[in-house]
Amino acid sequence: HLLLTLLMPACGPSFFVVPGGELRGTVVPGTVEDWGFTDTVKRFQLETRPDDPYSVHLNGVSSSKAFYIASQGWRKEFTKAGGGGARWVGYIDADPRVRLRVVKSLYELRAIRVHDEAELSLVRQLNHTKYGTDPNAWEEPPWVYRLDPR
Repeated sequence: HLLLTLLMPACGPSFFVVPGGELRGTVVPGTVEDWGFTDTVKRFQLETRPDDPYSVHLNGVSSSKAFYIASQGWRKEFTKAGGGGARWVGYIDADPRVRLRVVKSLYELRAIRVHDEAELSLVRQLNHTKYGTDPNAWEEPPWVYRLDPR
């Protein structure tokens, strides 16, 4: 345990992904007209299950007008369980109300699963551009969500 405690700071924030509870930050009211400000942010926090908050760290991409998240189930090597085994996917299925934290700001949103091939293709390309992921490595159906205003 001591070794893990000593190694954690050296590994950086994306090495260990530990789910948490309610997110803290400043709630931004209204609708986001342009998500382009998130293009330089690599990691986000998503809170699901409003009645008993459950939050996770994840990647996200924007097309300026929309913001997208994906379960790691979108990569073939993680798809042994539905949605990549991501617990938050099931919570979104039960209640699509989510909160997204970008740095210290919170956005109250609704997660909508994306099925449209053109939109999925766009998200593949956005992920490739931002994170260097292989756009051909997606398992079908991918677990991609667009975060819309509530």
